[in-house]
Amino acid sequence: MAMLIFTGLTITVQASPIFYSFPFASASDTTKIKEIEHAEGKGVWLLDTGGRVSFYDGSHYHKLDAFTPIGKGVSKIELFSGDLWLVLKGQLIQYDIDENQLTPIDLEGEVTALVGTKKQLWVTTSRKTFTIDTDSHQPATVSDRPYDALIAMDDKAVALHESKAYALPSKQLLFEFDEKINSVSKRGDQYWMGTDRGVLVIKSGTVLNRYLPELRIDHVAVTHEGVWAGSPAGLFFKQENERDFDALSGQSDDTFSFSGHAIMDIEVGEAEDLWVASDVGLNYRSKIISHINRFPMYVLSPEPGEEQLSSLVEHDDGYLLSTRYKLVMLNAEMMPVKSTKLDTAIDSMVKFDGTLWVATALGLKAYNPDTFSRLEGQIPPVLEGVPVDRIISDSHSLWLATGSKIMRFWPQSQTVVDFGSDWSGAFNNRLTSVIDLEESGTWLGTANGLYFYFDGRFIPKLSREQVGAIKSLKVGPNGEVWMLTQRGIYTYDAIQQSLPKEQFIHASDDVAKCLVVNGASALYVTKKGVYRHQFSPNALQFVQGSPNPVASLRHFCQKNAERMLIAGDFGVFSIPEATLTSLFNTPSTPVSPSAVYINGIPWRLGLSSDKPLGINPNGTVAVEVGRIPFGTSETLKYRLEGHGDGNWYSTSDQKLVFSALKPGDYTLMIKMEKGDGTSQQIRLIRFVVASPWYQRLGYFLLVLIIGIIFVAVYYRRKHDAVRVQNKQLRETVHRKVIEIDKREVSVKRFCGALPPEDDDSPEALTTVRSEDLSSESKESEAWRERVIAEINSHFHDPEYSTALLARALFISERSLQRRFKQELGNTFKEMLITTRLENAKRMLCQGDKITDVAVACGFNEPSYFAKSFKQKYGVTPSQFRETCGSEQHP
Repeated sequence: MAMLIFTGLTITVQASPIFYSFPFASASDTTKIKEIEHAEGKGVWLLDTGGRVSFYDGSHYHKLDAFTPIGKGVSKIELFSGDLWLVLKGQLIQYDIDENQLTPIDLEGEVTALVGTKKQLWVTTSRKTFTIDTDSHQPATVSDRPYDALIAMDDKAVALHESKAYALPSKQLLFEFDEKINSVSKRGDQYWMGTDRGVLVIKSGTVLNRYLPELRIDHVAVTHEGVWAGSPAGLFFKQENERDFDALSGQSDDTFSFSGHAIMDIEVGEAEDLWVASDVGLNYRSKIISHINRFPMYVLSPEPGEEQLSSLVEHDDGYLLSTRYKLVMLNAEMMPVKSTKLDTAIDSMVKFDGTLWVATALGLKAYNPDTFSRLEGQIPPVLEGVPVDRIISDSHSLWLATGSKIMRFWPQSQTVVDFGSDWSGAFNNRLTSVIDLEESGTWLGTANGLYFYFDGRFIPKLSREQVGAIKSLKVGPNGEVWMLTQRGIYTYDAIQQSLPKEQFIHASDDVAKCLVVNGASALYVTKKGVYRHQFSPNALQFVQGSPNPVASLRHFCQKNAERMLIAGDFGVFSIPEATLTSLFNTPSTPVSPSAVYINGIPWRLGLSSDKPLGINPNGTVAVEVGRIPFGTSETLKYRLEGHGDGNWYSTSDQKLVFSALKPGDYTLMIKMEKGDGTSQQIRLIRFVVASPWYQRLGYFLLVLIIGIIFVAVYYRRKHDAVRVQNKQLRETVHRKVIEIDKREVSVKRFCGALPPEDDDSPEALTTVRSEDLSSESKESEAWRERVIAEINSHFHDPEYSTALLARALFISERSLQRRFKQELGNTFKEMLITTRLENAKRMLCQGDKITDVAVACGFNEPSYFAKSFKQKYGVTPSQFRETCGSEQHP
């Protein structure tokens, strides 16, 4: 403990670790939390004294009986193997969170206690004790006797009966004392027990110590920080190196104090985060903030807000702070070591040349910063009794401001320069900040913009219209001026004197309160939290602050190599550099779907799996997003993948609503900003909207039609492939027939043979016609030769017709038919069939198959070929092939 000794006043300051408080949903809620079950990264399940179960997601309290018919009357809860286990009127019930189903478990006797470890759930009834493993979820008897209470300890369970503690399942007696044991927690080889007469420390069955003997301790929890003890009288904490427990007290209107008096339950998470249920709500303490020291302002005055912070300056290894009437000295751990009360209000103060200079309404005062004693003879006569609103120091002097009037004071030479009220040439201008730059001189931040001071002149550089009213100035690593203004944060190149650059612009839900520029980064303390602007690489990081914005008239922040200080009317926080780095590098607070509503009806609560949810068509889906421990102050970025438009949207509401959804598969994605300035996409929930029956029938018909089209296209392509193959075969056979004709001609010439008189081949007809019609014109003879050549070239094509021949001869089809009969004595069809059959005879004589011959000669059907062949020559193709070469063939 530490003592604050004021003039005529002595108060005791007790330890007050930082907690975030989450009050009940409404002031009229009179039921209090009885038990807490922590679902890692998703939320906490709560049982109240009215027998109702709720789920807290970091923003909202959801009643379980709105989603299931569980109702009231629940006496105990336990989170085990991903499910919530409840005792309802003596009956053990398993609640499948993902399926939203309740399953009664049959046990002999009424359930009186249950506790879960990593692999087993331990249950004791009025008759026996059972265990349920994570795989089968089937109860097995551990002991034929009941116990008063069960306590989880690491991976084992401890059973309490009267004044004895047994290890399960071995039933080994751990210790026995003649008093009731309410809670047990283990630290190393020591057992810390909460009893009706305080806290007992036991090792090897021997009592080592007893604490708080006058109190009933219901809950004991051990973390890396120390031991926490909860009782109806409050919460107590003992650090390892402390002799005794300290009572944790706070103020109801202090955001960072422990809230409440009677302790109902204490729960330690996997990361050793601490949840404490009190008579007024939930309290949360993160493991990482256990390294942050805080001096709460409420210890200076019993009236909230009476002692508002006015200044904060460094002093040796600690700090000096001033409030309305008090000066307080703090050590490095933020514990007060000295204080004094002044007879006048303190407006601001600075430490300059080893002296503490204080600005008051009665004039400038000088104090010894170590003893707080008044120093005489330090104030020149011209400043005696002159009111000072604000005092600012540069590297050489002090700047004193009273309203719009400013003066400059050099303490060593006792020189004072009065610049009056019209020093800036602007009406009612006020000085707010001063910095010295070796290369560019002195720069002044004012309510009317940025000014440059040189040789007694004040030169305006940036107007209020450009950057707004300036609150403070800082120097960047390259000599640039950083400005915190009423609009945001800007930088200005004092050498080049170019236009200012925007670094952070105020929004309706986030406003910068103070600015620090130190080393390789600039830090902005805002309404939401702390931003760190790293210069190399150029990246912006963020750490969320309290769950609710903290109101303060003034904010101060400082930083050196060891720590950063953030101060306001809520207190002074000292954050070690290692902790600050950890905060910026810690992953974003996890998000999870806390509650799902379909068409406004509660449907699912506290989902934990990735299994898609089935939803009827044209419904409305509402998803409430939870963030533990708190997440109401950050903007939520989301996108609905599936039939959505694929764009990212932002909302400050934690409830997302999607209406008139079409059938399909949807995935709700959340974009989280990480501490390193990058973003991470998280799949929050997946749901499938089913199609109505008539659409499913339509889909079946559509699939059937597509199948028919596919089959038709397949066979069409197959037919085309056969046609291409046949065409290639005909061209090959045609070349073969030409070769046969050439060989026959050569043989005839060699043997001197002449065509027989009854030869009716096209060549013979051409020869006879030529001889008989020698009187005809050469043009007619050339035409006939052209026609016969065309037919000989295309007879193998089954699609060959008069239209194709007419096109080749450049005449109409009708003219071709009339002249064809006149010139050749046969119709086109007769000539084409004769040519095909003559070539077929040649191929048959070569021994080719009848089917191949038919296809090669332009007959699509072998039967039609056989019929035409027999009609022409009186024998079938097979008969002709057998007698080919003999005198029997036609």
